[in-house]
Amino acid sequence: MRLLEIGQIIKTRGLKGSLKVVSFLDVNRATLLANSKILICHNQKLFRNNSATNGITDVPDSSLITHHISKIDPHPNGNHFFVNFVDIDTIEKAEPLVGASMLITPESLEELPPDEHYWFELLGMSVETESGDVIGKITAIFPSGSNDIFVCQGKVEEILLPAIPDCIINIDKGKHLMTVRILEGL
Repeated sequence: MRLLEIGQIIKTRGLKGSLKVVSFLDVNRATLLANSKILICHNQKLFRNNSATNGITDVPDSSLITHHISKIDPHPNGNHFFVNFVDIDTIEKAEPLVGASMLITPESLEELPPDEHYWFELLGMSVETESGDVIGKITAIFPSGSNDIFVCQGKVEEILLPAIPDCIINIDKGKHLMTVRILEGL
């Protein structure tokens, strides 16, 4: 089954089975998953270094456990959320899930406006300048205050590209191509 890792459970919270999750989605988008079916997998080897597959991984059904979300609360710092599952109502039931990945099918995500993109859609994307010079591929993305940073790995060097309109000129998901303007100092 082709699945997208949306977060990793890092610890329990309280005595009623709530879990803290490091989110790989915008936390506001993650809260839209309330009442959704989530798949849990403990095999972390399946998910590490998967930028070549755009963050989507083939996971054997035998590695998955299904849970239904009853509640999601965003964390004030913006990169975590707290989740409760319908069938997990004690800390004893929650503890075995710590360290596991939370997964969904990519098709279950909501459609975004044309100028917004999920990270998995950008990973592995080719990057070129406005003049058509190939720079490399997006290998990682990380949040940084007011904007995300795209890590572009070229043949020789790595370039950090801020996700701002002055730098990111166009993203063509059909061609899997990002056109950028290299700003002074990058």
